[in-house]
Amino acid sequence: MRKKEIKETIEVTPVTLKPIFGMSPPVYLSIIYALVIVLIIFFVGFLPGIIKSGKRVTFTSYVEFSSVYVDGKYIGTTPSTQYLSPGEHEVVYSFKDVAHTKETIKVSHPVFLTWLIPRKQTHNSPYYLTKETIPLYLTEILSEVMSYSSVIEYDEVTHYPPLIANAVSTFIASKVSDFSSIESFLLDASLFITSKEMLDDVREGVSLLEEYGYQGKTIQQEIGKIELLFNENTKTIGNVKNPTNTSQISFSTLNVIDFDLKGVTYKDAPLVVGKEVPLSYPGVQEMSQDEQVDSFSISLREISEYQYAHFIEAHPYWGKQNIETLMKEGLVDASYLSGMYPTTKILSTTPIRNISYYAAKAFTEWISEVSGREVSLPTNSEFELALKNSNSIYQKSLFVPSKDNEIIALLGGVWEFTRDEYIPLNRYLGRTLENNELVDDIIIKGGSYLNDSSMIDKATIGVIKKNQCSATTGFRVVWK
Repeated sequence: MRKKEIKETIEVTPVTLKPIFGMSPPVYLSIIYALVIVLIIFFVGFLPGIIKSGKRVTFTSYVEFSSVYVDGKYIGTTPSTQYLSPGEHEVVYSFKDVAHTKETIKVSHPVFLTWLIPRKQTHNSPYYLTKETIPLYLTEILSEVMSYSSVIEYDEVTHYPPLIANAVSTFIASKVSDFSSIESFLLDASLFITSKEMLDDVREGVSLLEEYGYQGKTIQQEIGKIELLFNENTKTIGNVKNPTNTSQISFSTLNVIDFDLKGVTYKDAPLVVGKEVPLSYPGVQEMSQDEQVDSFSISLREISEYQYAHFIEAHPYWGKQNIETLMKEGLVDASYLSGMYPTTKILSTTPIRNISYYAAKAFTEWISEVSGREVSLPTNSEFELALKNSNSIYQKSLFVPSKDNEIIALLGGVWEFTRDEYIPLNRYLGRTLENNELVDDIIIKGGSYLNDSSMIDKATIGVIKKNQCSATTGFRVVWK
C-alpha cells in the first residue's frame, strides 16, 4: 500500500538592518565601505612612505672617476646611486688627493606609493678641478692606464674602463684652451697601449678632443704606428743581422768594509740591444735598437745571502722583523725574505731572493756609501753587453761554484733586477716618459733555473712590480 507523502513548510523570518544613529542602512554601509577604502589606501599607499621615506639619489660629476662621500660614508665612484632619507646631507666629491668639493643637498619627504614607485633625484657636482690640478688629475689617470697595460686580452670577466676617453672628457669640461697638458697625457698614455681595447680608447679620446678644436698631428701619427701592431700581419721589425758587439774587458774589485765584490769591466762600446721580432705586441718590447754604452764594471755573480746580511746589519730597517713597516710604505710585499735567513755567520754564496727592487736599490745605495764608488743596478743595455761578451752558460741551479775570473749565471740562476722601468712601446715609438718614476714595473733579465733555457736569451725581458718579492729573482750590481 502506497504511503502518503508528508510535506513540511519552513517559515523564514526576513532579516532587516536597523538604523544606527538615525542613519538608514544604505547610508552607514556606504560610510563603512568608504572608510575601508580610505584605510586600504592609507596602509598601502601612504604608511610605507611615512615609516621609511626618501629618494634614490644619483651622483654624477664632470670630473670622471670622482669618489662620492655622503655624510662621511663612501658610496662609490660617479655615477653612483644611493637611497637617502629626507633632510639635508653633506656630499663630498673628490679625486684621490688631487682636489675635492663639498656641498649640502636636500632630499624631500615623498610618501605616496614610495614602495612601488621609488622617487629619484640627480645631483651633479660642479667642475672642481683648476688649471693647476688638471695636470695632477691626468697623472693619476696615467697611472691607471699603466696598470691596465699589463692585461693584453680582455673578456667577459676582465673589463677595461675607458680611462683615456673619460680623462679627455674631463679636460674638455674644464674649457681650458691650452692643449699642452692633455697632449702630453695622450702621448704618455700611448706608450702603454697593449690591447685593441686600449687602442680604441685612445682613438675615442683623440676624436673627442678634435671635436673640441684640437688640431695636433703628432698623436695621430703615433696612433697610426700603434695600429700596425694589432693588424695581425706577419711583418717583422728590427735588424736582420744582429752582430755580436765586442768590448775591451778587464777585471775590477769593489772594496766593501766586510767583503769585496769582484767584477769585470767593459769599456765604452756601441751595442745593438734586442733582436728581430714580429711587428706586433708584445714582441716589439724586445725589438733591436742601436745604443752607446758607457764604461762600467759588473759583479761576477749575483749578490749573495751573506752579502745581503751585512746590509741588514748596517740597516736594520730592512730586516725581516720590520716587514710590516716596509709593506705599509709599499717597499716590499708579504714574501719579503720568505724562506731566507741571511746571516754573516755563514759565508753563503747562494743568491739572495725574495727581495724587491726597492730593497735591491737600497743595497746599492749602501754599497755606494761604504765603498765611495757610484754603485747601482745594471741597465738593460749593460746586462746585454755583459752577456754578449761572456761565455756564461745557462745555470739550472742556485748553487754555482765561485769563479774569480769569470762572470757566471747571467742566464739562469735567478732573474735579475735592472734599473730600467718597463714601458711597453718605448723602443717601438722611440721615446719614453719624462718621469719614469711613475712606472710601477721594472725590467728583469736573464731567466731563472726554473725557466726553459730555450725560451730565454739575451733580449728576453721579464717584468715585475717594484715592490714584488719573488723566490726566483735576485740581483747583481754595477759600478763606475
